[in-house]
Amino acid sequence: MPRPRTLALVPVAFVSGACAQDVPLADRLDEAPPEETIQTPEQLAEEVLPGWTLKLDPAVSYFALSGDIEVPGSAASGAGTPFDLGELNLDSPGLAPFGRLQLARGDFRASFTGATARTNREAAISSPGRLGPATVLAGDVIESDLSFQIFDLSASYRVFSRAYRDDITEPVRLAVSLHVLGGLRFYNVSYEGSVSPLGAGVRPAGSPLSTSTDQFFAEPILGAQLDVEIFERFSVEFTGSVGGFVAGDRTSASLEAGVGFTVRPVPNFGATIGYRILAFDLEDDDGFDSFEWDGAIAGLFWGIQLRF
Repeated sequence: MPRPRTLALVPVAFVSGACAQDVPLADRLDEAPPEETIQTPEQLAEEVLPGWTLKLDPAVSYFALSGDIEVPGSAASGAGTPFDLGELNLDSPGLAPFGRLQLARGDFRASFTGATARTNREAAISSPGRLGPATVLAGDVIESDLSFQIFDLSASYRVFSRAYRDDITEPVRLAVSLHVLGGLRFYNVSYEGSVSPLGAGVRPAGSPLSTSTDQFFAEPILGAQLDVEIFERFSVEFTGSVGGFVAGDRTSASLEAGVGFTVRPVPNFGATIGYRILAFDLEDDDGFDSFEWDGAIAGLFWGIQLRF
C-alpha cells in the first residue's frame, strides 16, 4: 500500500509535466533557428533540378547591322570594293524573331539560340566603286537586299553556385551560378544588289548591273554565363563568348556579349528584356571571288520565358 507522502507527490508531478508540455520546443531545448543557410552546388542541384528542365525563350528582336561588306567580283571586271552598310542604307534596325531553347539537368545545359535580320533598301551612291562585278558611278542608285542569320549550338557546365536563405523553409533570397560553355556558331549571309545607272560617267561595255552571293561560315566558340536570381522571381543573365576558325582562305572570328532581365510572377512563366551585340569578321580571300564582312549585329530583344 502506497505511503501517504508518495501519494501527495503524484499531483505535483502531474502538474509539472503538464506545464512542461506548454513550453515551446525551442525554449525547452534553448536552440534558435540558423540565421542563414549556404547550400553547396550539389545540394542546390539536387533540390532545384532533380530531373530534366526545358526552358523556352521566344522573343522579338530590334537588331541593326553595321560594318563594311565586299561581295565577289569576277576575273573580267576585277575584285569588288568594300561598301559601308550605312552608305547602302542597310544599317537601320528592324523587327525580327529571336529565341533560345535550353535543356538542363543538374550541372549540365544544352542550348540552341537563333537570331535573324533582314533589310531591303535603296541608296544613292556618292563615290564610285565596284559592287562585285558591277561598276558603280557616283550618282548611281543601288537597291540591296541583305539577309543574315546566326545560330549558336552549345553545351555548358556549372562550375560554381551558391544559394542564400534565412531558413530552409523560406524562399531563396539570392542565388548565383556560373557556367562555362563551348559549342559552334553558324552564319548564313545572303546578299542581292542591283545598280540603276543614273550617274554621269563612262561605264565599261557589258558591265553587269546586278550581283548576288550566298555565304556560310561555322566556327567553334567558348564562353561563360553568369546567372543571378533574387527571391526566385527576378533574374539577371550575363553572357559572353569568343569564336574563331581558319580553313584555307576562309576565316571567321567573333566576340559576343549580352545581358537579359527576367521577371517571373509565377515559377514557370516570365517576361524578358535584354540587349545583345555580336561583332564578327567573315572572310573568304579567294582573289576576284573574295568576300568579306567586318561588322556587327546589335540591339534589344524582348519576349517571354516558359519553363517545364
